[in-house]
Amino acid sequence: MQKNMSLKKQLLTWLFSISIALAMISITVLIILNSTFLYGIIVDFYELPYETDLTRQALIENYQQITTYLQLPWIQELHMPHFYMSETGRIHFHEVKLIIQTLYLILIITTITWAIAITKNVKMLPIFNNSANLILIISGILILLMAIDFSQTFVWFHRLLFNNQYWIFNPITDPVILALPEELFLILGILACIILFVQCLLIKYIYLWKKSSK
Repeated sequence: MQKNMSLKKQLLTWLFSISIALAMISITVLIILNSTFLYGIIVDFYELPYETDLTRQALIENYQQITTYLQLPWIQELHMPHFYMSETGRIHFHEVKLIIQTLYLILIITTITWAIAITKNVKMLPIFNNSANLILIISGILILLMAIDFSQTFVWFHRLLFNNQYWIFNPITDPVILALPEELFLILGILACIILFVQCLLIKYIYLWKKSSK
């Protein structure tokens, strides 16, 4: 009986650790998604106005339209003032929207669970340490794959998340892809890994400091 209780406790601990890891990833993705200034830097660096025949301000306006659509559940249609889209392009953006909405849901559920756990005097630091370990492993693998071949990693990532090929945009039917080059996702991916890495280092520092002070 005691052994079963111990196994149940370990299972719940790891489930909570995974949920916190997912919440940390969600926070990171949402921070980057809302950092419009990063897109502005990429617009300048890769000379996207030249590639798209649009002004810098127009490109940023379209990017803001995309990020707003992805995050607000009551916006049902994506309207970009300077780009037209194919039906498959619209479907893909809708699928991305569902993913972003799921990230918000994970964040809300994990926060509520965390609050309940605190009221129950659950020791959270070891759980956060487990989450940090999981993220360090995932981030390490992701960085290694991106360093070896980012383009192939980009393809694998999309095949994992989507069950179709609507993410393969044709510049003729979906010219917005010219404003969202592959390099954009490489840079944002690297930044995401860095932010996650910093979060994990902070958690592990606090965990080891608390452990050594006992």
